[in-house]
Parts: sequence; C-alpha cells; structure tokens
Amino acid sequence: MKGSIFRQILLGHLAIVLLLTVAVALTSWHLSEDFSFELLKRHLRDLAYGLRPKVKGLTQRGDLEALQTLVQRMKAETGARITVIDPKGVVLADSEEDPARMENHRERPEVKEAMEGKVGVSVRFSTTLREEMLYVAVPFQLPGGQGVLRTSLFLRNIRQFLGKLKGRLFLTALVFALFALLYSYFSSRRISRPIKEVVRATSKVAKGDFDVEVPSQSKGEVGELSEHFNEMAKRLKELFEENLRRREELEGIFSALQDGLLVMDREGKVLFSNKKAEEVLGEALQGVSLWEVDNPALRQALSRAKREGGLREEVEIGGRVFFLSASFLPVTGQTLVLLHDITHLKRMEEMKRDLVSNVSHELRTPLTAIKGFLETLEEETDEKLRAQCLEVIKRHVKRLTNLVEDLLVLSELEGRELKLELQETDLREVFKEILPPFEQKAREKGLRISVEVPRDLGSFKADPFRLGQVLFNLLDNAVKYTERGEIRLAARREGGRMEIEVSDTGIGIPKEHLGRIFERFYVVDKSRSRRLGGTGLGLSIVKHIVLLHGGEIKVESTPGVGTRFKVRLPL
Repeated sequence: MKGSIFRQILLGHLAIVLLLTVAVALTSWHLSEDFSFELLKRHLRDLAYGLRPKVKGLTQRGDLEALQTLVQRMKAETGARITVIDPKGVVLADSEEDPARMENHRERPEVKEAMEGKVGVSVRFSTTLREEMLYVAVPFQLPGGQGVLRTSLFLRNIRQFLGKLKGRLFLTALVFALFALLYSYFSSRRISRPIKEVVRATSKVAKGDFDVEVPSQSKGEVGELSEHFNEMAKRLKELFEENLRRREELEGIFSALQDGLLVMDREGKVLFSNKKAEEVLGEALQGVSLWEVDNPALRQALSRAKREGGLREEVEIGGRVFFLSASFLPVTGQTLVLLHDITHLKRMEEMKRDLVSNVSHELRTPLTAIKGFLETLEEETDEKLRAQCLEVIKRHVKRLTNLVEDLLVLSELEGRELKLELQETDLREVFKEILPPFEQKAREKGLRISVEVPRDLGSFKADPFRLGQVLFNLLDNAVKYTERGEIRLAARREGGRMEIEVSDTGIGIPKEHLGRIFERFYVVDKSRSRRLGGTGLGLSIVKHIVLLHGGEIKVESTPGVGTRFKVRLPL
C-alpha cells in the first residue's frame, strides 16, 4: 500500500482544514471588505444628508463664502472631502481645492446619477487630487434644477484599514490552522495506530506468519476488527498447519514411490509431479504443459489416454523403458499418470536370452568336438591317432568344466543370499597365494612379473577369497594376452581407498570394445579366446566381486601397447 495510513489520514485532515481555513479567511476578507465599503458609503451618505439642509440654504442665498467655510470646517471635523455642485455642474465649494479653478463636474458618474434624483456612488481616480477616492453624491433641489452635495474619502485610508483587518484575519487563520494541525496529528495517530497494527499483521499473515496478534487498544468497530482478526489468524494457522501436515504426508508418500507420478489438468498442464517423474523427464514440471515435452511417444500416449479415458502401454523415455498407466478423471477433468520403470525387466529378459544363447553356443562347440572325436576313437585303431583324439577330448572336457565352474561362481555372486566374509586382509599375503601358478607360465613366455607394494600399506576389510578370484582372473588374462614385456601388479592407498592395479604390455583392447568387456561371454577375439581356454565370464566375475565390496573397476587400454585395470575398494 502506497504511503502509510497515518500519513493518508493526516493529509486528508490537513487538506480539509486548509481548505476550510482558506475558505473562511477569503470569505471573511471579502465580507469585511464589502462591509467596510458599505459602512463607509453609509457614513458618507449620512454625512451628506446631514449637511444637505445647511448647504441648500446657503446655496439658495448665494452665500458662497459661508458655504466654503462650512465645507472646510466639516472636512476638519469628519476627515471627508465635501464638494457642492450646482445644476450646471459648476463647483460652488470644495474642502480641498479652490472651486474657481476646478473643472465642470457634470460628467462625473456620481454627479450624473445624483442629478437624476438618485444617490450616486463611484470609486475612481480623482483628476484634481491625483488619487483614488470613494465618492457618494446626494441631490438637493434648487430653483434651477438638481444641485449635488458630494462627500468622498481617500481609498488609501480605506485600504490601510482593510490591511490591518487582513493582518488580523491572517493571524487568526494561522492560529486556527496550527490548532487544527495539532488536532489532526493526534487524531490521525489515534485513528491510524490500530489500523496500522491490523495492516502489519495482515502483511505477516500473507507471508505465512500466523503467530501474530493485534493488540486491542481501541473501542468500537476498530476494537472489534482487532478481535475478529486475531480469531481469524488463529483459525487460519490451525487450517494451514493441518493442510501442511496432510500435504507433507502426501508428498512423503509420493516421493517414496519408485514410480513417476503426474497429475495434469484439462489443458495438459502439470498440477503435481513427484521427484521421480522429474528425474525421468529431466526437468521441473510444475506448471509446465506436457504437450511441450520433447518426447513424441509420450505426448501421443497422453493424448490417447485423454481421448480414450485411460491407457496402458510401454513408452521409451531417455533410453529407458517405462510402463505408462494413465487414468482420466471425468469429474475434475484431470489425468493421473504413473510411469513404472521396467528397463531392468527388459534388460533381464534380453540378458536371459543372451545367456541361453551364449551358454548353448559355448556348450555346443566342445560337445560337438567331443562327440566327433569319440566317434573317431570307436573306428580308429592307430594308437597314436587315438592318443591325439583323447588329448583333444580332454582339452574340451576341461573347457566345459571351466565354463560350468565359472557359471556356478557367477550365479553364486548374483544370488541375493551371498554374503562376503569380511576380515582384515593383507594384500601382500593375497599376492603371495595367487602368484605361483602364473610365474611358471610367465617364464615359459619370457615375461617378467613385478609387484609394487609399499611396506606400510597395512590391511583393510575385505573378503580375501573373493579378492583372490579378482586378481586371479586379471592376472590370467594378462598372461594369456601378453607375448613380450612385463606384467605389473601394484597396490597403494589413495583418497581413502585401496587401489589395486594390474597392467601388462600385451595386445591391448580396441576402444570400441572397452565398454562391453565386463558383459557375460563377451570376448574381443573369440577364436583366440577359445584357443587359450577362455570362457568369456572372467571379467564379469571380477566386476561382480568388486561391486559387492562397494568398489569400482576401470580399464585403460591401447592396442599394441597394453592394458591397465584399476580396482578401487573402500578402506
């Protein structure tokens, strides 16, 4: 609200007071001026009427000297100028000037009016005295026509009197205005204070502060307003807290939902959305129209839901698959939308299909070979050839055994019932246990294995058996795919984590394969992997064990230069 209530009331009072003061002062001034002029006119008229008998007698006798003496004597007694004029306009006597030297007065306005038998009044500049004057002329009958007895006063005297009167009026008005100002000030404060309290309290309530109370200091309507406001604020607080409590309960329920929830109005504008829905669609949705969302499939699904009164179908949003369930509420015209993420189910279905396909393929190859060589054994009599067949059969049986063992390990790792046996683990001891089998293979290929472990490395919580499986698989791959150079095994503490590094100078992994090497049965070179006895499950087992420890694994590789695996485990 622009300006304070006190100021508005005070300015209103002041405006009224000033207007009344000015109006009264001006009215008084004009009335005083009119009254003064009227009083002077009456005075001059009465003076003329009082002198008229003597003036008439002296004029009729022709005693102009006595007439001149009379007007001069009356001038001294009354202060008024007195002039006697005959019917032809000739000045017979004048209290201020020599009549013989004065011009004819017949055309003077007041004289003309008096010669018509009326009382003539005029305010004008005197050409004789060179000053503004008030004239009053009365007629008296002479044998030759109407004579005129004129009385007059200098206006400067009248204006001096009116100036004094004006000063007194101004002083009176000023005193009245000051008194009215003080009264307006205190009256405005008395009236505005309780209203300001109500306004201040209302402003706080509008901002959500309901712990406000207006002190009831006034009686009458303002006091009742304060009491009613306090009751209203108390009730609003109760309603707001109840509404807030219910809202928090609903938001808590909606936020806990693992599904995205949207409520839209008739125009498709989002009235409510939970956190999951905003995560799915990647933006704040409150007040946004879903028809503007950059997803044609979702927009089409929602249009059909509104048109058909409901919908159940799968939609893809941001590379993920969701089961969309939309219900149209005809009473309110709102649409309730649920987005259930089924991406993991779709991936599980795909993974199951891939697993069955890969396992079938991996089992079929050695089984076919075993069957073929067994048939050869049945028909072959050459002992040397029979021995070669048996060797091939043994190699494929070993591959089948490794494949089944890896599948069992992977199944165990993925099982929810598996629990790690955490204990204080010294990596140096783990390295000592797994290195011997690989040292002989490395020497046969002319490779060098180096171990870099600080003496103060210390121990940390881990499952030593599972950790051994991780290192075994990484070292096994390093030895298999390295033809020259060295294999480096290192460990150190860094950033509150235990970092284990296995690097080699082998053939490396092309960049396009790095993102998939941890998938089941995924191998970069299938023919080489089968020749070396790989099952395609080792790195998948490694990743599962690392994740069970709450860690992470990363790989860096350059074809022809080598590969480096980094495992980071929490201490």
